[in-house]
Amino acid sequence: MIKSEEEVEVMKIAAEASAEGHIRMMRKCRAGLLELHLMGHFRDYGLFAYNSKIKPYPDIVASGPNAAFMHYDKNQREIQPKEMILCDCAYRIGNYCADITTTFPSDGKFTKKQGYYFAINIIREIYELVLGVNKAIQKEIKAGVSWMNLEVLSYKLLLSGLIKLGIVKGKVENLYMKLIHRLFMPHSLGHLLVMFLIRVGTGSTCRGNRVFAAGIFQQENRAQDN
Repeated sequence: MIKSEEEVEVMKIAAEASAEGHIRMMRKCRAGLLELHLMGHFRDYGLFAYNSKIKPYPDIVASGPNAAFMHYDKNQREIQPKEMILCDCAYRIGNYCADITTTFPSDGKFTKKQGYYFAINIIREIYELVLGVNKAIQKEIKAGVSWMNLEVLSYKLLLSGLIKLGIVKGKVENLYMKLIHRLFMPHSLGHLLVMFLIRVGTGSTCRGNRVFAAGIFQQENRAQDN
């Protein structure tokens, strides 16, 4: 699982190319398109710019309520105005995979009454909370750090933010013991990123040169600028 410097460079290319593909989807997104159309823009870019023909995993382009379904991949719904789009897509380049998820507004910006399916304006606040947890965990990843500790930290940071937003009530420790975080983060923290995608057990330890795919919407900061 330990990667050479050459392998890491190829993985960086796959990640950077995938990030470019996500930005392309953000720029192409508009109400009236099918989720499938956005997926097509992503796949076309990877094929013609990087000759990426093999998917690391099935593309997920989930608009509105579809984003609430784990591993949704039908990609057939028509995108509506003022709703959020979740895209989990990546390229495989030189037999190495990326894994990136972004979330962004269908019309390119957050509005005061964001969301066709939401009655209160907390979309941007939730977005910022998830992004903040993402960045906090990335700062903690280093050789010798327990994966389980990182996962627990992510849950508690999430719960703390949800309490501040008034979405849940109680103390962080009590909510954590009751597994309330699982209602909002059922997918755990993340997994190893190698020549294929696998999940890592919570008993694992971060070691030098090991490359991780962050599980809490990595690259979400790209969505804010488009």
